[in-house]
Amino acid sequence: MRPFLFSLVIFGIGLGTGFFFGRKKTPKIDFQDHLHRIDLLSTLGQLAAGFDLHEPSGQSQTNVKESLSLLIKEVQEKIQSRHVELSLQFVGSIPWVLIPEATFKHIILDVLLNAIEALPKGGKIMIRTGLKDELVKVEIQDNGVGIPKEVLSRIFDPFFTTKTSGTGLGLSTCKDLVEQYRGKIFISSVENGGTLVTLYLPGRFDS
Repeated sequence: MRPFLFSLVIFGIGLGTGFFFGRKKTPKIDFQDHLHRIDLLSTLGQLAAGFDLHEPSGQSQTNVKESLSLLIKEVQEKIQSRHVELSLQFVGSIPWVLIPEATFKHIILDVLLNAIEALPKGGKIMIRTGLKDELVKVEIQDNGVGIPKEVLSRIFDPFFTTKTSGTGLGLSTCKDLVEQYRGKIFISSVENGGTLVTLYLPGRFDS
C-alpha cells in the first residue's frame, strides 16, 4: 500500500486535473481520510474502503431504498457503543438514482461520518428521502454540536478542516461527486443546534 502522503498527492493532482479539463470520470478517493479520524471512524473507514468507485458502466443506477437500508444497517452495527441512533424514513415511492451504487454509498457515508463526529456524547441521526422537481431528495439531519457560522461558509473548501486529524477532503470530495452526477448538496446548521445536509440527486423516471 502506498504511504498516505504519496497517495494524497496523487489524489490531489488527479482530482484537480480531471475537473479542470471537464472530465466526467469518477475521481480516485483516498480513504485514508476516514482511517485517520477518531477510533470509531477507523472502522467505518474500512467499510468505505470496500466501495469500488470504478464500477462497470452498466451499473450506473442505484436502488435508493435497498442501498440505504443495507448501508444504515451496517453503520448502526458498527456504532452501537457510541449511543448514536440512526433512523431511516422513506416518503412515497422513490425512483432509482442515476449514480453508481458505490459512489452513492460513498456520498452518504461521508455525510454520516461527519454527523457521527458531531455527536461525541451520542444522539440521533435521521435520514429521510423524498422527491422534488424530478430529483430524489435525501436529507441527513443530526442533533449534534452544529457548525459555527464562520465555518459553515468554508465547509466545502478542499483541505479545510477543524479536526485535529484528517485531510479536510471529505465534504469537498462529496460535493464534487454529487455535482459530477448533476446533483446538488446543501448544508444548514446552527451551532449547538444540529445540522441538516440535503442532497438532490437525478432520478430515473420511466415514461
